[in-house]
Amino acid sequence: METVYSDYLLIEEVGNISGLFTPEELRELREDFEEISSIYERLIPSFIKTYLDETNIKDDYLNPKLRSKLANEFNRSEEELEREGLDFFQAELPNIKRAIKKADSKKQWSSIIDICDSLITFYNVRTYWEDLEETLQTALTAAKKDKNKVAEARIYNNIAHTSRLLGRAKEGIDYGLNSYDIFCSLKNTEGKAESSYTLGYLYRSLGEWEDSIKYFENCLSLFKQLEDFVGEAGALDGLGQVYTKQENLDEAEKVLEESLRIKEEKVGDRFQISITLNNLGKVYKIKGNLEKAKNLFERSLKIKQQIEDRQGQGVSYNELGVIYRLMKDYKQALEYFEKSLDIKKEVSSSGTGKATDNHGEGLTFMEIGTLYEETDKHEKALINWKNALEKLNNYSPEFTRVTNYIKSLEAQMQQKATRKSYN
Repeated sequence: METVYSDYLLIEEVGNISGLFTPEELRELREDFEEISSIYERLIPSFIKTYLDETNIKDDYLNPKLRSKLANEFNRSEEELEREGLDFFQAELPNIKRAIKKADSKKQWSSIIDICDSLITFYNVRTYWEDLEETLQTALTAAKKDKNKVAEARIYNNIAHTSRLLGRAKEGIDYGLNSYDIFCSLKNTEGKAESSYTLGYLYRSLGEWEDSIKYFENCLSLFKQLEDFVGEAGALDGLGQVYTKQENLDEAEKVLEESLRIKEEKVGDRFQISITLNNLGKVYKIKGNLEKAKNLFERSLKIKQQIEDRQGQGVSYNELGVIYRLMKDYKQALEYFEKSLDIKKEVSSSGTGKATDNHGEGLTFMEIGTLYEETDKHEKALINWKNALEKLNNYSPEFTRVTNYIKSLEAQMQQKATRKSYN
């Protein structure tokens, strides 16, 4: 309504100055605009409800817990529903954001919360993390105005998760603990499980393994009580990643194989399966079973290409590069690292989705540095490790490792230069 009425005022002002319209004509224009404004105002609630209903439906298409049932009901494949859901959100995103703004103008707080909640899975699959963060902050404001403590706790948890994806895990801890405390006060078991799961990943990102294991084991127990197979598999994934970091490889293999079994037999979500395939590949890589690791990374990559998960593709290419480096096929390894880096730079650029993968870029620069170090190209190794240092999260274990690499290599190069000068 504001836009329509402001358009009329502009015409009236121009008409008066230029003499384009008589007073009678301007009066008729005002009446026409008032009628249009009235119609526009009456249409706003319908506009909001249309996108509220449609986003909820299409979000169900992206939900592995619901998609199988819907596929059977509609006699369609899960892949078709998943594709339709992703395509809808991509095409209608400007209108969905407009619906959120209109709901805010009408103080429809619950509508804002619901529409924003429907965007979460889409934003995560597309790695539109900055858009997701902005949407969650909008939802949080609405939840507080609506005095909806359950929604507030759930949104805090999603902000915590997004903070980790944006490379701000320390900041995410506070949001995660806020979420967990609220859910505990409400005696909400499902919420406690979800927030505990997020805290497990946040502490893992900080390299605080014991706290990470504590929260993953807590959420695993809660998800089992709830018979939530998606949550159970996710908790097993988290434990597997921590065990891998600790080089407790047999235990990591055990929990990740169980996660993969649950996802393939009871969940069926390709995005989630690709994550476990990648995590399991890392275990076999460290164990030295390079062929099996390669097969797992290739399977993960294929899924990520099918669902257009660009950030995930960058991860898979990086892992395949490591495999070929370990196989001493340095040419193929470098090709995969360069593919990975190209994708991660694309994801990190200020494009439509505003996603970032700076830490991911740093990991690939780190691997390229290692490749050059193994092939006795020390100066190139040093350049890439310094590039890695600019991109890696400074609280991550990798940042510390690369810092030590650089110090060690610079000391070696200095010693060689000194010996050469002495001789």
